Amino acid sequence: MNKVISAFKNRELFNLVMLFFSKAGAVLVGVVFLPLYSHLLGVEQFAVLAVILSFQALLLMLDFGMSTVVGRDLALHQYKNEGVSTYISALIFVVLIYFLFTLVFGGLYYFFDYLLFDSVAQSGLAILFFMLSVLQNIITTSLVSTLQYKSASSIQAGAVLIKAICAWLAMVYIQASIDTFLIVHCLLGFIHLVILHKLFHKTVQRSFFDKNLIKIKTVFNSAKPLFLFGVAGAVALQSDKIIISKFMTAEAVSSYFFAMTFCMTPLAILGGPITQYFQPKIILANAGADKIYSFKLIKYFVLILVLVSLIFSAFLIYFREELLFYWLGIYPHKSEVANYIKILMPGLAIGALGYIPFVMLTSIKDFHFQAKLSICLTTILVGFVFLSARLGRLDLICICYALYHSGSTVSSWLRSVCVREIKEHSIFAAKVAIFPAIFFLTICYFL
Repeated sequence: MNKVISAFKNRELFNLVMLFFSKAGAVLVGVVFLPLYSHLLGVEQFAVLAVILSFQALLLMLDFGMSTVVGRDLALHQYKNEGVSTYISALIFVVLIYFLFTLVFGGLYYFFDYLLFDSVAQSGLAILFFMLSVLQNIITTSLVSTLQYKSASSIQAGAVLIKAICAWLAMVYIQASIDTFLIVHCLLGFIHLVILHKLFHKTVQRSFFDKNLIKIKTVFNSAKPLFLFGVAGAVALQSDKIIISKFMTAEAVSSYFFAMTFCMTPLAILGGPITQYFQPKIILANAGADKIYSFKLIKYFVLILVLVSLIFSAFLIYFREELLFYWLGIYPHKSEVANYIKILMPGLAIGALGYIPFVMLTSIKDFHFQAKLSICLTTILVGFVFLSARLGRLDLICICYALYHSGSTVSSWLRSVCVREIKEHSIFAAKVAIFPAIFFLTICYFL
C-alpha cells in the first residue's frame, strides 16, 4: 500500500501534468497556427500542407514498431545494455530505411518523372521532415520510458512552439510557401533531435559508438508484427485525407481536416500522456510479484483515462459551434465542420479507451494479434472510405471512422480478456470503464 501512495505523491502528479502540458501544447499550437497557415497559403496550398501533415502523422505511427519496442525494452531494462542497444539500433534502422526510401523516389523521378510533391526540393524536404519527426518521437518515447518526464515534456512543448512561431514568421516576412514551412521545420527539427539525443545519452551514460550495442536485425525481427500494426493503423488514420483529396474539392479536404484535428484532441492531449505515464509502470508491475500494486495502478490508469477523456470529449461536442467560431474565424464552412465533429467525436473518444487493452497486450508482447486485427479493420475501413469519397459523402466517411475506432477498442479488449496472463487485469479494467462509457454515449446521443 505504501508503494501505491508513494506513486502518487506530488512529484509523480507533477510528472503526469508535464506530459499533459507537452501533448496539449503540441495540439494547441497546431490548433492556433493552422488557421494562420491557411490564411497565408490560400486554399489550394493549404490543402497540400494538410496532406503533408497527414503524411507526417501517418509516418509517426509507421515507425516500423520502433517506438513501442524501444519503450518496452527501456521500461524493463532501464540503464542496461539491452535497453540502450535497442534504442541505438532503432535509430540506425530508421535512418537506413529513409535513406532507401529517398533512393527509391529518386529513381522514380529519374526514370518516370514522378514526384512525391510539387518539386524535387519540396519532395526532398518533406522526406527529411518526416524522418526527423520519427526520430524525435522515438527518442522522446525513450526518455519517457526511463522516467524522464519533465525533461522530455519541456523539450517537446518548447520545440513545437518555437517551430510553429518561426515557420509563421518566415511565411509572413520571407515567403508564404510550403517550402518555407519545410525548411524551417527541418532546420529546427535537427537541432531538436540533437538536444533530445544528448539528454538521453546523458541519462543512460552509454557510448553511442559502442559496436556491441548495435543489434539491428534482432530489433527488426521483434518489431515486424508492430510494423504491420503500424502500417495498418497509419493507413487507417491518415489515408482518408489523401483519398478525399483525389475525389473532392480543396474546400472539402480543409473542412474535413479541421474536423478531424478537432476530434483527435481526446486521443492526443489526454490519452497519449496518460498512457505514456502509466505504461512503463504497469509493465514493470506486471513483470513483478506485487499483484496488489499492479491492480491499483490499473485502476488509477483506467479511471483517469476514462473520466478525463470522456468529460473533455463531451465538453467539445456540446460547445463545438462556439469553439469553431473562435478557432476558425471567418472560415466559410464552419457548419459543415460542426456536423462532422458531432459524428466523429463519440467514436474517437471511445477509441481513446483502446489505450487500456493496448498497454495490457504490449506488456506480454502480444503483437501478432494487434497486427492481424489492425490489417483486417483497415482493409474494411479504407474500402468504405474509398466508396464514400467516390459518392462525395464526407458524412459517411465520418461514420466509418467513428465505427472503426470503437470497433478497434472493443476487439482489443475482447482479445485481452481471452489471454490468460492478463485476463484478470483486463476484466477488472473493463468493469471500471464500461459504465462511464455507456453514460457518455447516452449523453452524446442527445447533444
